[in-house]
Amino acid sequence: MAGDFAALTQLSADAAHRDLAARRASAGVGADQPIEPGSDDRALLSALTSEMTGFAVNAERTLFGALEDEVEFEEFLSRASQISEQGEAFPNYAARLLAAFLVIAREGGNVARRVSDHRIARDLGEAVQHAMLLVVYARLIAANLTGQDANRWYGHEKRRLDTRIEQSRVPEGADTPIGDVAEVDEGALVRLEGFVESLRIEDDPAPPKFSTFFGLNDPVAGVTLKIRAHQFSLAANGLADGSYIRLNGWVRRDQSWLGAGETGIEIDRVALGELSRESWCDDVTFRMRDYFSLYLDGMSLFHTPQLLTGENQDVL
Repeated sequence: MAGDFAALTQLSADAAHRDLAARRASAGVGADQPIEPGSDDRALLSALTSEMTGFAVNAERTLFGALEDEVEFEEFLSRASQISEQGEAFPNYAARLLAAFLVIAREGGNVARRVSDHRIARDLGEAVQHAMLLVVYARLIAANLTGQDANRWYGHEKRRLDTRIEQSRVPEGADTPIGDVAEVDEGALVRLEGFVESLRIEDDPAPPKFSTFFGLNDPVAGVTLKIRAHQFSLAANGLADGSYIRLNGWVRRDQSWLGAGETGIEIDRVALGELSRESWCDDVTFRMRDYFSLYLDGMSLFHTPQLLTGENQDVL
């Protein structure tokens, strides 16, 4: 289930392009003229992001609270079933909205507005993925609590709280504009966002392994920063030129993959195996990874999906 939301969004692309054509016709805008999402479009996505975020927070609190209070397993099953049912329709609905929004957002002639619109889209994508993770966990609960070993499984699940806090321990860097990274200390963890450009795989000279490299671009400031994901293909995980991404990474200098005096970023890898020993949230994320991977290949990033259609192979 790891790529379900990206796949759903991609499947919505053809309909989104038809919607764009209809919107152009209605507004009397030619095919060579830019068109932007309307304020209602932005408000709808922002509202859905808030709803998804609230759903994930409430689901997490509900399930953790049930384990903490050691409710009867029938009650735990009831709470999990409600979460599963409530979240079932979210991915399809969000995917359709996100595809339609992204098709229009890339048309915007105002650069600052285009950045803002892609940030709105990225935020929705991340919120839905967090919500989907809790839905998957709720379904796993239901499967185990309707089996022959229900009491024993539930007992194990409750004991996982003995050594864990609820909150995630996944590291988050300091929010930093791309243009300011050159002034940040070597080895600092920063959080950056921008557009992906020149995505590629290259041989990495130290050690001799391949890595993904790309430029992280802030079109408003007119700056680009070199990003590295060591020994992993981000393209295989759905990243593409034109994606809008938020990532956590380490400031690097004097590296074999950087030029003289150049500053770059190495994407942080989320050590879920270690974090899961201290955090219940990270333990759930770690155990669900075979069904739904929140951090593909452990990379600490979220980005807008690429939308490929049969008629239009542009990446959004």
